[in-house]
Amino acid sequence: MKAEKEIKSQIIYRKMVPDDTNEVRLLHDEWFPIKYNDEFYTSMAQGTEFGGAGPVFCIVAVHEELSPTNTEEEEETGQETRKNKKIVGLISAQVQALSTFGRDLPLPSNKGCWDGALYILTIGTHKEFRKMGIGHELVVRAEQFGQTHPTCMAVFLHVITYNEVAIEFYKRNGFRVLKEIPGYYYFDSKHFGCYLCVKYLKGARDPGERTWFTALLSFSGLEFIFNFLSKTCDLTKILHNASSDSASKSSNTDLELSDLSEEKSNISILNYNDTQKLQEYEAERTDELKSIV
Repeated sequence: MKAEKEIKSQIIYRKMVPDDTNEVRLLHDEWFPIKYNDEFYTSMAQGTEFGGAGPVFCIVAVHEELSPTNTEEEEETGQETRKNKKIVGLISAQVQALSTFGRDLPLPSNKGCWDGALYILTIGTHKEFRKMGIGHELVVRAEQFGQTHPTCMAVFLHVITYNEVAIEFYKRNGFRVLKEIPGYYYFDSKHFGCYLCVKYLKGARDPGERTWFTALLSFSGLEFIFNFLSKTCDLTKILHNASSDSASKSSNTDLELSDLSEEKSNISILNYNDTQKLQEYEAERTDELKSIV
């Protein structure tokens, strides 16, 4: 096979068009165990909505190789050398609303009007053109499409658990495994689990991202202590507020004692209507105020 550099120079990236449908269908049949319907391929070629979600965005990688020889007629007429064109890679994706994927994806840790994420439907590369950076370039172009939507917070996808090569590919391209979903796929009369992978786009901070500070804490063994202190932060605030309230009550003790007689006139509000209960209330109130002092 020709040198990788030369092959890369012969690859162009463009949007899928209707004339690509048959070739794209054959590639999907070769790459994936799941069979897609006609509506899916029509949405890919025309950029229309699919599955109740947004329009499908599809980019194909086309290898354009000059034909080694021309026909005699072409040589006589001086026609330009023909090119052999073949789709060697593609990616399809669509922006889905937040309500579609629900709680599967945590919201970014920074504030923003996030209401959607880009879902990668399919991605693949021809076996003879792998490890040439084509898959990476396709992911980059999909991310660029997602970033044209200001409220799109991330790119996410599902990958079957036994496809270790694909999982490593996604990790190298900045995705992280969020969780495992058992029985997500069903084909060949069997259920197969998958991993949900996500990569947050520029401007949206990954809530699971480890900063240099958290990494330092983990390395130094102080992460447990930091987490404990973080969890007790609310308790500290409560104790502080309680102390402030106690000081405030103490400073107002004289005022409350002097107002005790005024409470007698309005005691019916507290349902103390007879003399005995009134006396018991006064005694309890006085003891409470003294305890504060």
